Amino acid sequence: MTAPTTLPHTATATLGASRRPARRPLQRFTRWAPHVDAIRGSLFGITLVSISAIHLYLGPLRSIRPTVTFLLISCVAALLNPKAMAWSNLTRSRPARAVLLLLLLIVGSAVFGLSFGGSASLLVDRYYKVLVVFFLMVGAVRNARDLAILVWSYVTAIGVLLILSATVLEMDTTSTGLGRMGGGETMYDANDLGMLFLMGLPTALLTYYTSGRLGRIISIVVILGIPAAIALTGSRGAMVGLVVQAPILFLCLRRVGVMTRLGGGALIVGGLALGAPDGYWDQMRTILDPSEDYNVASDYGRVEIAKRGVGYMLAYPVFGVGMNNFGRAEGTISPIAERRMAEGEAVQWIAPHNTFVQVGAELGIPALLVWLSLLYGGSVGLWRLRRRIPVEWERQTPERRFLREACLFLPASFVAFATTSYFLNHAYTPPPYILFSFLAGVVLLVERELAVDAAAAGPAPTSTVRRIPR
Repeated sequence: MTAPTTLPHTATATLGASRRPARRPLQRFTRWAPHVDAIRGSLFGITLVSISAIHLYLGPLRSIRPTVTFLLISCVAALLNPKAMAWSNLTRSRPARAVLLLLLLIVGSAVFGLSFGGSASLLVDRYYKVLVVFFLMVGAVRNARDLAILVWSYVTAIGVLLILSATVLEMDTTSTGLGRMGGGETMYDANDLGMLFLMGLPTALLTYYTSGRLGRIISIVVILGIPAAIALTGSRGAMVGLVVQAPILFLCLRRVGVMTRLGGGALIVGGLALGAPDGYWDQMRTILDPSEDYNVASDYGRVEIAKRGVGYMLAYPVFGVGMNNFGRAEGTISPIAERRMAEGEAVQWIAPHNTFVQVGAELGIPALLVWLSLLYGGSVGLWRLRRRIPVEWERQTPERRFLREACLFLPASFVAFATTSYFLNHAYTPPPYILFSFLAGVVLLVERELAVDAAAAGPAPTSTVRRIPR
């Protein structure tokens, strides 16, 4: 009696492989150095210093004005090597065209607003740099790796901010006894920092899922540090943004098990608890009962300011009261100014404390519609675009996988900005325009890749219908 024939182990494995083909591994970006040139390196530096303001804490860097220096380097490099830029992006990109239209409306608001000088001072002093950087970032995106470098610049800036929050930025005590992180020498206060951290959480998740080992380590450190930093800001707006953002991220991570996602939520809550300064949770409880809060009860609280802002919007519907003129309107033409001056009380030239009110009141209703279209395109628009992307992109190339993941995570950053900027003034600052440049790059690259797939598939077959003779 002969023993039964057995197949060698290698043969068995081969047969098994033929029955169940092995799935390709997830594609991730590696080896960044060869792809960072003077243009993209300078734009990386601009984002780093404009968001983190790290140069203000390093004496030698402060003296060279790194923002202006990086801007000059990127402009000169782009002029000397135009082939390194995709200038056609500026006309082909809907977000870029929307920002151009917004610029025209801003110029109109300066001309027809309350004070041309008030508008021109901001436009010439700071806003032009925001626009130049935006258009350079849009033009610098030739492929998905270029876009990933720009996304990494924001994640790196948030990482630096986390280091500053743990080492340099001091805690200030408010009149209610709340200890909260001060903005230090940066252009942002604690509420602004809360917004920046919330915007950084989805982008760090994006870099975590699309980068190699070192990139994943950096990303996870940023992700774990953000909740504690948000608690240190003591910002109620950031808490509202986190409550809105958390379920969105929970749904975005469907590839991860429910228990893992719940564990991540527990880490966020734990980070908030560990980082919470004295009085933090008492401050957060006022969100549920705002009746006694100054924002509701005071003439200069956010509710009354927003109401007056809507009034300016309706009184000046086309171009608004003018860029940077909301405070002037508060001090000169507002009903409260007239009443307080008649009663001999002080009149405040106060900011709108609401980006939507700021855009509508200062720039007019058409500008507000353009602004809303950009936010809609970055949130709902990207999620709808992702539905057109084949699942196979996940395992084809690192570039295609990054684009697919960007359409999943970047909308959460837009939602974070839209939610928190409802309590802040950010119509003319770098953060939203950085997001808009990401939106422009993602849309252009996804549409291009979809067109490549459509061309490779060839024309759709046409069916012929034979008429049945009677």
